[in-house]
Amino acid sequence: MTSPPFRECPLCKAPRYGVVILFGGEPSYQRRCLACGYDDVCEFPALSKSIVYVDQFLISNVAKLLDPESRAVERVRQEPFWTTVYKKLTRLVRLHAVSCPQSLFHDEESLLSGDPSFDSLETVYEHFSGGVRFKDSETILSLQAQLAFARLLDPAKFGERRIERQDVLTGNHNAWLGHLRVKVQIPRSQTDIQELRRLRHGGAMTLNAIFREWQSRSESYADTQTFEARSFGPSMIKLTREYYQQVQGSMVFAAPPPAAVLVNTLRSVAERAGVPGETALVRVVDFLRSGGFCDLPRVELSSHLYASMARKAASGQKRLPSSGFSTDVVALSTLLPFCDAMFVDNEIAGFFSEEPLKSVASKFGAKLFSLRTKGEFLEYLDDLERRIEADVLSTIADVYPPGWLDAPAGLIVAARQRRVRDSK
Repeated sequence: MTSPPFRECPLCKAPRYGVVILFGGEPSYQRRCLACGYDDVCEFPALSKSIVYVDQFLISNVAKLLDPESRAVERVRQEPFWTTVYKKLTRLVRLHAVSCPQSLFHDEESLLSGDPSFDSLETVYEHFSGGVRFKDSETILSLQAQLAFARLLDPAKFGERRIERQDVLTGNHNAWLGHLRVKVQIPRSQTDIQELRRLRHGGAMTLNAIFREWQSRSESYADTQTFEARSFGPSMIKLTREYYQQVQGSMVFAAPPPAAVLVNTLRSVAERAGVPGETALVRVVDFLRSGGFCDLPRVELSSHLYASMARKAASGQKRLPSSGFSTDVVALSTLLPFCDAMFVDNEIAGFFSEEPLKSVASKFGAKLFSLRTKGEFLEYLDDLERRIEADVLSTIADVYPPGWLDAPAGLIVAARQRRVRDSK
C-alpha cells in the first residue's frame, strides 16, 4: 500500500511517487511510484526523544475533553489548558520529539474509573504512547537491585554498568512511528477488577491507619524516612519466608509473590558471581537489610514521599491521604529516574518542591509539573519543539500525510466506532 505525500517520480516524472505504508519501528522507509513501479529506500535520521510521563490526572481530563459521553465533558471543555495540552503533546509525539510511555499504573487506574470509561482512558494514553510502555514496577525494582547487588559482589566488572532507559521500556521509544498501529484487544475479567478494587481499598485503609499514627507521633522527617527505607528489604524477606512456609504446608501450588521472585533472582546473581549454595541466600538477606538496598532509587524516593506525608500529618493536616496516594508513590519512585519530565497532581508536586525530597530527586534530572505550574509545562513543551533537528522535520514532511500533526478531535468517538465494528 502506497500513500501520500506524493512527489514527482525521479524516473518517469509522474506525481505519483508515494510512501509505502509504515508500521513503525523501521530504520528506513520506502517510496514507490504508482505509475512506473520505481522504488527507493531512504534511511531515517536517528532520534533522541524526551520521555514525558503524564499521570492519570492528565489522561483523565483529556479523556473527558474528547468523550461526548463523559458527564464532565462540558466542564472540562471550559478549561482551555486541557485542549492546549492535548494538541501540544499530540504534535510533539508526532514530531518525534517526545515519547509518553504508558504504564501498568495507567491500566489499573483506568480499570477502576467510572467516568470516563476504561476504553476512553485507554484510547488516550495509547494515543500518547505510540505503543511504548514502562515495564512493571517490580521488574524495574528488580533491575535496580540486581545491578546494585552485582556491583557489591564484583565491583570491577559491574562498577560502570548502569540501567538505561531502554532497559525499563517495552518498545523502542526512539523509533519512528508508523502510519498504522495494530492492537489486540484483551478482555478484562470482572473478577480481576474486583480484586484490584479490593486491594486498593485495603491499601488505603492501611495507609489511613498509619497516617493517624503519624498525627499522634513526633518523629522527625529523617527518622521516618530512615524507618521506611530500612523496612523495605526486611518486609520482602518476611513475605518470602511466609510464602515458602505456606508452600511447605500445602499441596496446592501458589505463584510466588514479587518479593520471593526478587529473592530468588538475587540468589541467582550471587551464584553466577561464584557465591556457593546457602551462602548465596545469606548474602541476599544481608543485602536486603543493607544501606545499599535503601539507596535504590525506588526505595529512596518512596521512603522520602512517605516521610513527606508523615510530616504533613504531624504538622496538623486532618485530611487523610487520597485512595490513590500509595499508587502515586510507587509510580513516581519507580519512573521518575527514567523521565525527562512528569506531569503529576498538585499534592505530589508539592512534596517534590520541599526539602529534602527536592534535593534527593534533583539528582535524577527530571522536571516535575502540575496544574500549579501548567504555564511552565506548556513553555517546556514549546522549547522541546524549538530544539527539533532540521533533518527530522524534513523527514516528517516527506513521510507523513497532510494533517499528521493535528490532534484528532474525534479520537475517542472513532475508537468507539472501531470497537463496535470489530465486535460484529
